[in-house]
Amino acid sequence: MTEPGVPLYEFACPACGERTTVDDEVLEALLASGCVFCESPVSRSDFERVHSTRS
Repeated sequence: MTEPGVPLYEFACPACGERTTVDDEVLEALLASGCVFCESPVSRSDFERVHSTRS
């Protein structure tokens, strides 16, 4: 579970179009490893900060 106050990002894969909400840790993992759905490379521009979890 995500800790209170952690920023969340909407991820949209530019290759396959899958969308999901991720935290900082998953964002960094996706940047390092690529999309978990299609394995295509992703960049920071594929993430949009949507909100933070409630504290």
